[in-house]
Formats: sequence, C-alpha cells, structure tokens
Amino acid sequence: MPFGWPTILRRVEFAPLSRSISAIGFGCASLGSRVDGKRGTIALARAYDAGVTWFDVAPSYGDGHAEVLLGKFLAGKRSQVAVCTKVGIVPGRVSLAMRIAKPVVRWAIILRPELRNPVTSFRPPAERVELTGPLIESSIVESLRRLQTDHVDVLALHEANLDDVQRDDVLRALDNVISKGYARAISLAGDLVVALAAVALSERFRIIQFANNLFAPNVALANQQLPPGRSVAFVTHSVYGHGGLLNALTAIIAKQADKRALMGSMGYRDAPRKAAAAFLLDFALASNPKGVVLLSMYEPRHFSFNLSRLTTSPQAKVVLDLASRLVSLQPCIEPRKQKV
Repeated sequence: MPFGWPTILRRVEFAPLSRSISAIGFGCASLGSRVDGKRGTIALARAYDAGVTWFDVAPSYGDGHAEVLLGKFLAGKRSQVAVCTKVGIVPGRVSLAMRIAKPVVRWAIILRPELRNPVTSFRPPAERVELTGPLIESSIVESLRRLQTDHVDVLALHEANLDDVQRDDVLRALDNVISKGYARAISLAGDLVVALAAVALSERFRIIQFANNLFAPNVALANQQLPPGRSVAFVTHSVYGHGGLLNALTAIIAKQADKRALMGSMGYRDAPRKAAAAFLLDFALASNPKGVVLLSMYEPRHFSFNLSRLTTSPQAKVVLDLASRLVSLQPCIEPRKQKV
C-alpha cells in the first residue's frame, strides 16, 4: 500500500446502486482550482488506496477542471468506485490574469491558510443555468467525455427549484439518461425542501444530497418527511457548516465548564478545537448511518483525522445523546451548494 492507510473503510449498503460503498466520500469541489492537479491526484490516490469508493464531482467544480482530473485518475479503476456528477451549475469565467496567478495563489494559501476566504471572494462564482431537457442530456454527455467513462452511477440535479422537478421536459430527460445507461440513479443536490418535494412527486429521485451537521441536523428532518414506504438514500455534506460551526462549538467547550466536562466524560478530552472537530465529524457519521458523508480529503493530516474517527468514535447512540445535551437539535436547512 503506497500510503500505508487501512485497506477497508466502514461501508454502507447503498440501495439505489445495489452495492456497498464507503461511508465517507471524496468531495471534488476544489480539485483543479484551490488544489492543483498534482496535489489533487495524490489526494485521490490516497483516498482510493484507503478504500474510499464514492467520488462526488460536478461540471463547475475546480473551475471546470475537476471532472477531467478525476477521469484521468480513475482510468482502469472505474468499476471499483461510484461516481456522482451533476447538472445545473457551470463554472464562472476565469480571466487570463487569474489563470496566470493561480499557482502563486495556491502556494500562498498553503503557507497562510487564513488567506483562503479573502482569495476565494475574488474568484468568479459558478453560475446556475436554467435546467431544460436538452441541457440535461448534453451536460451528461459532456461529463462522460471529461470523465472518460460511459456512465456515472448518479446524476444529480444541482440546485434545482420546485418548477424544475415538475416539468415534463426535465423528467423525460432524466428518464432518457437512465434508459440510455448514462447514469444508474438520479439524485437532487441542494435545497432540502426541494429535494423532499421531488421525492414526494416522483420515484425517479432515489438519492438526495444536502447539508447536515450538529447545528443543522437535517437527516432527522428528512426522515420525518419522507413519504411512507419510500426508501431514499442520503449523501450529506457541510460537516463543519458554512458559518464557522467549528469555532462555535470550540467556544462552547472552552467557555462552558459543564459542557467541557460532559465532553470529557464521553472521551473527547483533547484541546477544545480538536475535540470539537472530532465531535462534529462523529455527529455527521452517526446521524447518517446508512448513507455517505462527503469530506475534504486533500491534506494528509485531514485525511488521517477522517479515517481515525471511523474507528475511534463512540457508538452512534452515545454521540447523538451527547449532541442533544450540547445544543438544541433544531433542523436548520442550509440551501447552499455543496462545497467540500
């Protein structure tokens, strides 16, 4: 094993694909943009060799480069993994000056991580495009070309709205994607309200992707609102949220002696920030026990940490009970695009 990681990760039986897959998935949002091709490929290999079998990508990821890089890496490995790509968001236009400056900016962020948010604010945002039947079919064909494969396991509508999931041209296109073998299953990634509405309207949608974390425990909400008798798989993201959730939990542990003692009694005895990071990931895994949790895996230390929680975290019941004693577990839907 090139990287010395365990060869078998925790796996889940993923019913929509009729196969088992890794409980954690590789989020490719930064592959080819913040993370260059060389470092990204090393990270892909590290994850693959450790047993990660879900790779989550989109045409907009990595400023439009992620699918190409993932496709190159998966040559000869395609049958061993599940790939999800999306349709509905395209990359923003990157100027020539920004392309020239990109390598320097990447190294600056590596050396000074605090620059990441200010630098990101200057990048052109990805753009949502109107979902139509022709767009869906042309987009998946282009994604397959970039990914160097004849099919993906999952095609997700990316930030669809309620009108999109009801229009005949969209639904016919999704049926065509399945009948032509371009994808094995259809998903909806983005707003949980829209995703649940889509599931209620059509059995085409067998997977939904949404934010879920300690401060937005939306798996519980989704389970409550699924139509009776429907089996839908969850792919969750935003373990650390979009608004400094790690800082928020760190502050709770550091400033509230009773919460710090409670955490310690359950085995979370590290410094507040490390204990908070461990618990947030443990919660994400415990609250979505039958699905996939998407994570960022580019840095070896982050990847090692992710793997360690799969084997050292307390039992799910203990984690969820502790969560209810730390914060008020009120669902708080985050209608943001996936970014891992």
